[in-house]
Amino acid sequence: MKANDTVIRFTGIGGQGILFAGKMLAEAALSAGIHPCYAPSYGAEKRGGPSECTVILSHGELPSPCVRQSHAAVVMNGASFAREEQRLAGGGIIVANSSVCGEVKLFRGDLFLFLVPASELAEKLGNDRVANVVITGALVELLGAHLGVQLSQDHLEQGLKRTLAGKEDLLAVNIEALTCGREYARNLKG
Repeated sequence: MKANDTVIRFTGIGGQGILFAGKMLAEAALSAGIHPCYAPSYGAEKRGGPSECTVILSHGELPSPCVRQSHAAVVMNGASFAREEQRLAGGGIIVANSSVCGEVKLFRGDLFLFLVPASELAEKLGNDRVANVVITGALVELLGAHLGVQLSQDHLEQGLKRTLAGKEDLLAVNIEALTCGREYARNLKG
């Protein structure tokens, strides 16, 4: 790993779209000329078991996808919160789905916590299954503000198109979810 590489973990349970969100971010990074590495990990259960993926964003080739610490974490359930807090490097960010995690608090003072009611925002969009995309939109906005990782809306939409290949009927609501998450995160920074 190089000093300017950014490691992001998405965690939750099967059925929350954890792997989809990570893959979409990796595809968006590829569109932006960033070298992504996408490493999914999940249990044998189809739904309800632990699910996570690691995405590494690099400006050069990656020698190995193995990492000890991440710079950012997306947490979609309360059970993953404490583990991710411990796996973050100092100065890292946690973006938690407060609709599911509730009012979580950091024990470490060297991290930044952002609560995003991703499930509630997705319901307002008329599709509760896009909470993962809402929180990914928020993550991307916060990555730019806190870690200097810039991905444009165009790069995100290209990543969505590749990830949703064959399911173009879902593209419009997912683009709306990305925009919603980014707008929500802009208000958090304010």
